[in-house]
Amino acid sequence: MKLALSFLTLLVTFSIARADDIADAKAAFATMLEYQKSDDARTLDLFTPDCPFTVTLTDGKATRTVVVPPELFRKQLTVAIAKKQGNKDIYEDVKYTAEGNGVRVTATVLADDTGKRGPFSVLYVRDGGALKIKEIKATAFVPAIPPQ
Repeated sequence: MKLALSFLTLLVTFSIARADDIADAKAAFATMLEYQKSDDARTLDLFTPDCPFTVTLTDGKATRTVVVPPELFRKQLTVAIAKKQGNKDIYEDVKYTAEGNGVRVTATVLADDTGKRGPFSVLYVRDGGALKIKEIKATAFVPAIPPQ
């Protein structure tokens, strides 16, 4: 009986922790969207230092997936933020799902510049207590797939 009660207590505690993680992920994602709009320099703080960016380039006919290493991703993000152009993309059908020790956020992004939709995904994990993005995947619409 004690074992069953201990297991039940552990299960309830785990469920509560998961609910907290999803609530925290919702708040973290809302912060990311707000920072994107204004190109807030704190955007870099939302990512773990080892976060790669996986982008699927598509011209509507062909696709190519490119993994941008964390260091290069952070440099490119810094340059983009400095331009202060903001981001007006719209995230539709946002879903939050527990995954491993984190929370996966998936959405369809309506790109402001092209009017096209594509998949988007981030994985939030605890990093020093706060939820941070451990990986990011998105689709970018380009006029033509650049040569490799």
